[in-house]
Amino acid sequence: DPNEFSEEIFSARRITIAPLTVMAGYGIIFYSILKRFPAEKEGA
Repeated sequence: DPNEFSEEIFSARRITIAPLTVMAGYGIIFYSILKRFPAEKEGA
C-alpha cells in the first residue's frame, strides 16, 4: 500500500548488504578488466 509507511525500507538488507554486494561486483569487474595474464604480457 503506497499510503502506508513501512519500516522495511530501513532494513539491514537494503541499507548495508545490497550496497556492499553491488560494490563487490563492480570491484570484481574492475579487477578482471585491468588484470593482465602472463600470456598477454609478451604479445601485447
